[in-house]
Amino acid sequence: MDTHKIPVPLAVFLQIQKREMESPFNRWVTGEEVHRYPTNNELVTHYIGSGRAAEIARELEPRMARI
Repeated sequence: MDTHKIPVPLAVFLQIQKREMESPFNRWVTGEEVHRYPTNNELVTHYIGSGRAAEIARELEPRMARI
């Protein structure tokens, strides 16, 4: 593990996840899936189901700030 990486606080990690969930791209692909403008719950469900949430977690987990 690179010890020179800046830790990512939990609040920042959650902001990154939220920003990705609400992104125009996720809104578009979710809308394509549900054939209409998606609800926030559908955005979250699609984001998690697509594996993107886990991918971001794997990328940032080594840098998560330890309390």
